[in-house]
Amino acid sequence: MELSVRIVSLDYYMAKPLPGLDVCFSPLEGTPVERVPIVRIFGSTPSGQKTCLHLHKVGGAAIGTLRTSSLPKLAAYRAAGATHLHGGC
Repeated sequence: MELSVRIVSLDYYMAKPLPGLDVCFSPLEGTPVERVPIVRIFGSTPSGQKTCLHLHKVGGAAIGTLRTSSLPKLAAYRAAGATHLHGGC
């Protein structure tokens, strides 16, 4: 399935994670995730249909902060061959 959207505007907001869709637990911090970034894309399809897309699981390391106390844990994950961090709700 393919979706084509001409982007008119986009923004993001922070929301409570949805079980089964978002990361709900941070193995790096060892704590539940309270808020996750959701990107909204406003636009239209080639047929002219208006749309507002909510994109989950975006950002990760690009959005947020990393506590210096977490650096040894991050190094351990990378040494173990992990390419990304995730958790379940």
